[in-house]
Formats: sequence, structure tokens, C-alpha cells
Amino acid sequence: MKINIKNAYLSLILLMGFVATILPSCKYSAAISPATKDIPQEVGTSVPQSTPLAKVPDDSIQSPDGKHYAKIRDGNRLVVLDINGAENEISSSGEITQLSWFSDSQHIIYSDRIATEAGFPGYEYRVWIATIATKVTYQVSDGFAPLISPDGRYVAFMHGGRSGDACVVGFRLCILELGQEFHPISSTCQDEIPGIPLSEYDESFYPHLESHYEFPGKWVNESLLEVAMTWGCNVDDPQNGMYEINLDSNEARKVKDLPTE
Repeated sequence: MKINIKNAYLSLILLMGFVATILPSCKYSAAISPATKDIPQEVGTSVPQSTPLAKVPDDSIQSPDGKHYAKIRDGNRLVVLDINGAENEISSSGEITQLSWFSDSQHIIYSDRIATEAGFPGYEYRVWIATIATKVTYQVSDGFAPLISPDGRYVAFMHGGRSGDACVVGFRLCILELGQEFHPISSTCQDEIPGIPLSEYDESFYPHLESHYEFPGKWVNESLLEVAMTWGCNVDDPQNGMYEINLDSNEARKVKDLPTE
């Protein structure tokens, strides 16, 4: 079989020209293809491991919208971090004992204590509200253990300080109603609410301090607070029990006995 050298050489020339034509096209196509990048997602969704996020302290509390974290630093500084790592000191106060976010993620309520020269117990407890954007803080009451209602309209807390003995304590349950910018517009304490027993002696009737009860209580809805209350020195008193405080009608009623210890 004879091979036509001239025709074979011509075919080879044509093939090399075709390859030279398509290679630049392939390179161009690769150049305009978008590179794969890790795209940050909203907090609470799956984020690629390679996405750089701010390191969040383990002891911080996340805001409801997931964009901020609040923490207590050095015992007396309220610090807020955002998810990009920016950090702001909101307040330098007494020893901060507790903090919670309001549902708008722009306000924080916290309690602190400061030493006094008044003798036992030697501390004064205070409740504050902080505005994140302006760093403005204002004291709303003496007391501790603030508990925000679901809609942010009320705050239940213990008015006074953590002092007393088995029968008499230096605090009582109170409830703040908040208005514009979460400033308090009224305050109601347990001795002003019909349905909560009053002591005829020097004993105190107050929210139960046992760890298996929520303290100072639990919000059932926006205006209904459930509190476990007991006499200090009379654990068998029939008035001890779970009370529902209705803020719409400003009255309380006992709904059940306390569980047997």
C-alpha cells in the first residue's frame, strides 16, 4: 500500500492549525469562570469552616438577632462584641452579677453590686438598662435578678439586697413597667398585689430560692408571671405555693402547691 506523502503532510498542517485555534479559547473560558469563595451566612445557618468569623468568648451571651455578644470582663465591665470582631465597652460599673438582652437586640438589662459602709450585708444591689448604640446606661431600681417579659414591656426583679436569715429577708418581688426607650413608667411590688399573702409577723414571704425553681419566676406570657413563693420560717404553711400574677388585672392567685421536696 502506497502512502501519499504530500497528502499526509498537508493533513498534519491542517490538524496543527485547528489545535492552535481552540487552545486560546479554552484558556479564555477558564479565566472568566468565577473563583469559588466562602460566602459568610447569617448566624444560625451552616457556615463553611474556612469562613473567617470573630472568636466568640465562651462566657458571652448572644443577642436575639445573632449579631452581637455581651460579656462581663474583669467582673465590672460590660462589653459588647459584634460578629465581625468589633468591640465596645458599654459600661464600667460595680460587680456585674447578671445580664440579659431585650428582644430588640439593642438594649441590655443587668444587675450589679457595690460595697457600702452601712455594715451587714455590706453591699448595695442595683438594676440597670444599657442602650448599645449610644452606650447610655441608667439605673432603674435597687435590686437584683431582673427577668424580662417576652414583649419587653415588664421586668420582674427582686427589690432590695441579698440579706437576711431563714425568716426575714431584705428583698421582695417587684415588677417594672417600661415605656419608650425602655424607661420605667411604673413599679408594683408584691405587697401591692391582691392575692399575695402578707405576713402578720416579722417573717417574710418571698420567691422560693431553690435551684429547681426559676428565680425570681417564669413568664407564662406577656402579662402573666408564675412565681414559687414561700414563708421563710414556715415551710409547711398552706399559703406556700405557685402563684400566678396577672398584670392586666393586677391580682394574683395560688394555682398549686409546691412540689414535695
